[in-house]
Amino acid sequence: MTKAAPTADIARSLAPLLAARRDAAETAACLDAEVDRAFADARLYLLVAPREYGGHEASIAEVIETVEALAVGDPGAAWHVANSVVAGVLGGCTDPDAARQLYAGPPRHFGFSAVPGGTATADPDRGGYRIEGRWPFVTGARSTGWVGLTAIVVGADPPQARTFFVPASEVTVEDTWRGMLGMMSSGSHAVSASDAHSPAGLSFSFVDPQPRLARPMFLARPYLVFAATGIGVVLGVWQAALEATIAAVGGKRSSMDGSLQAELSSVQLAVAEAYADLTAFRSGLLAESAAMWDRLSIAGHVTPAERAPLWALLLRTPATARESISRLYAASSTLAWPADHPVARAVRDIHSITVAFERFSKAMADAGRAMTGLEPLMPPF
Repeated sequence: MTKAAPTADIARSLAPLLAARRDAAETAACLDAEVDRAFADARLYLLVAPREYGGHEASIAEVIETVEALAVGDPGAAWHVANSVVAGVLGGCTDPDAARQLYAGPPRHFGFSAVPGGTATADPDRGGYRIEGRWPFVTGARSTGWVGLTAIVVGADPPQARTFFVPASEVTVEDTWRGMLGMMSSGSHAVSASDAHSPAGLSFSFVDPQPRLARPMFLARPYLVFAATGIGVVLGVWQAALEATIAAVGGKRSSMDGSLQAELSSVQLAVAEAYADLTAFRSGLLAESAAMWDRLSIAGHVTPAERAPLWALLLRTPATARESISRLYAASSTLAWPADHPVARAVRDIHSITVAFERFSKAMADAGRAMTGLEPLMPPF
């Protein structure tokens, strides 16, 4: 049996707190303060950050396990940890002074938006870049210290998108996330900036990160690492839906004929197939993550063909989970109709999460290309 990651053990111990504070967090459309403190105390916002700066520098498999454990309690809260890995990866790709500036002060989560929403212009007077634009979805916008905003670099030839970290005090947060149907506690409000300053060394490219530290986490492709953290949330939502369905139908009897809900073949199939699919995907993801980590540790690089199996699993998991959770919802019958029922929540959350994976959709074809000996077409692959 594989030994659980220490950070995953921490995450499992926090799951009851996340579940208990979830209602309040969703009502406020932001991360609960007590949960935030617990994450900070456990340094989960530095899950992949370099050890030199107090980070865990966890492996990809450890990241998936940790984020999954948190997402069982509250996927929106787990999303804060998942998005903070971008700042952690940057720590291994920039100079020490810039990294220390990013991680200075009390631990806080890092806001992030992967979609280019503005421009970045070199700032000769202050160094770094001047950031302008509007980003419609930024996780944890109201409670973060630094915001990672993806922008197009002005004057770059060819055009280049980079993620720039700016102090949260220099952006304006718009209260746009209240009333959303899924992932409400992620607090993914819109932000805008007119003259925000991203200090020198606090930006990087997902396509060409140029790692400074030659260790597995920073040698891995950033898009792949980011996708893996999101998959941890998917697995957690899936696990929670399965557990809630089993608990709901176990003693439920039909109001028509008194038969047990669990006696329906549709319920039995939904539960058994959900368990089989979830277990198979989780096992495959952890195995391929560990295999790639070992190759990076030994050789310092992996080929597209060696990355392809993990990419294929990462990209197939969300759609399979969405279909499975929808079937669990149907199997739960009227039990899952209340808006706060765990299965109903899982349906809303999984549909919200899978939208985030649409940006990776072309990578599935690239996985097939790499497996058959062809070069991938997407640079981040």
